Amino acid sequence: MRESNLGIISMVATWNNGMPEDDEEYIAETLWKTRDGSCFLYGEGGAMTYYSRFADGVDVKQVNKDDALAWGEEHGVDIDLSIQEGEVA
Repeated sequence: MRESNLGIISMVATWNNGMPEDDEEYIAETLWKTRDGSCFLYGEGGAMTYYSRFADGVDVKQVNKDDALAWGEEHGVDIDLSIQEGEVA
C-alpha cells in the first residue's frame, strides 16, 4: 500500500496496450482502490491518444465500482474490489 493525499490506496490492476512508452500511441492505465472502497483510474498516454489532452499526458479520475469492473472486463483484467483484511471499510 502507498500513502497519498487520498489516504491509503492499493493497486488493483494495471493494463497497457503493449506499445513502447515513448510511442505516440502508448497507453497505460492503473486501477487504484482506497481503503473506503473508492476507485480511481490513473491513465497516461502518448500524443495520439485520449490522454494527450491532459497536462503531461496523464489523467486521474474517480470511477464507480461498475465502471471499474467494466474496465477490467474490457481489458481482460481480473478485478477484486473487496475490502481485504487490514483495510478499513
